[in-house]
Amino acid sequence: MRCFIRLLLFVSVMSGVQLGAESAQETPFSLTIGTPQQVVKAGSEVRVDVVLKNTSDHEITLLRSPGTGRGELEFESDVLSEKGNPASQTKYGHGLKKSGLDAVEGSRIMFRLQPGETYEDSMSLNKLYDLSKPGKYRIELHKRVPDHLGQGVVKSNALVITVTS
Repeated sequence: MRCFIRLLLFVSVMSGVQLGAESAQETPFSLTIGTPQQVVKAGSEVRVDVVLKNTSDHEITLLRSPGTGRGELEFESDVLSEKGNPASQTKYGHGLKKSGLDAVEGSRIMFRLQPGETYEDSMSLNKLYDLSKPGKYRIELHKRVPDHLGQGVVKSNALVITVTS
């Protein structure tokens, strides 16, 4: 009976170790978003600043569009109303969402980030979403991990903005 209990305990411990190893998959970078104004008037620009940080212990290589201020070409976004409904997309935003970021045409620049280094960009959510209705909106960005760096999707922190009339 003691052997059986020890065996059961051993199997339980080893199963827990294995489960922990599978769920602890680390991503090579993190995304943090912020905004200069959390309360904006309807019709005003809603700018989101994005910081991508290399959280790995080695250099990573990524692609991006030339210039700055066009983060919508690098990061996918989700904007929800306070009721949890997706915000209405503009024609441009719908086209980007429908085709996916991999289908975006144009020049791409390869850049490298050493461990701890960051890349900063920004985007205007008004290009992608109709934010003319007063209310609170929850914003989250995400970026697919390139195949050469692993798999999965990295999500940013959530940000809440208030649009007033």
